[in-house]
Amino acid sequence: LEHTEKQILSNISGVTIPTSLESLFGQESCQDITATAETLISIVNSLCEKGVLPGILSTPSSTSISSATSSSASNSNKATSSSSSFLKSAIYTPHKYLHLQQKMIHSFYESNGYLTEKKCLALGLSRSRMEKFVKESFPSAILLTRSIIDPIKICRPLENILQDAILNQSFANLMPLLPEDIASSEEDVKSIIHDHIMTTPSLAEGEQQSQQLAQRAFGEGLTIIHGEMALFFCRNVVQQSKQLLV
Repeated sequence: LEHTEKQILSNISGVTIPTSLESLFGQESCQDITATAETLISIVNSLCEKGVLPGILSTPSSTSISSATSSSASNSNKATSSSSSFLKSAIYTPHKYLHLQQKMIHSFYESNGYLTEKKCLALGLSRSRMEKFVKESFPSAILLTRSIIDPIKICRPLENILQDAILNQSFANLMPLLPEDIASSEEDVKSIIHDHIMTTPSLAEGEQQSQQLAQRAFGEGLTIIHGEMALFFCRNVVQQSKQLLV
């Protein structure tokens, strides 16, 4: 086992990006290490937990691995073709890469006020780690279906234009104020406008009453969200339109 660990360390120590164990220890990649997929995954995971390997291992369930290895040919010590898919789904990610990811995510969110699932996937970051990274640095972030937003940077501009529309008894086109990456998800647009607009506490105590009035007026108005369109019409505009139609 000690010899196998040394071989594993030799193969994996130079990894700088997320890499599957299959590409490192598959039959075609490594002829020197003779071990089942279950054993390889167990050893690498143990080395990561002990801090010997500076990284983390994302693995399939142990039950699935055991099932695959038990169905393999019993006289073969190498990871067999039936379990190679588990080696492929076992991904080793160095801490240095994780730190670089976090730095990039932090910088993008801080500059733009949002982060999309698509952006994170392009960086090799899962949804769960995206949420963890942002929530650790920005506790007030709002989690949507396909994105995470800063309520001040994303919602405040929308609230300002809505208040202008209400004050002038007019309408507002909300879509141009949303980043294109967010606007592409109708579900997130609806969530922002219906659930998070006019809900952030007013920064100035004297503005609280006017904000409450604006919240009521917003609720009495009409909001249309469909495709690339997000429009708000105040109550007076809606009533005038009804009269014209009648």
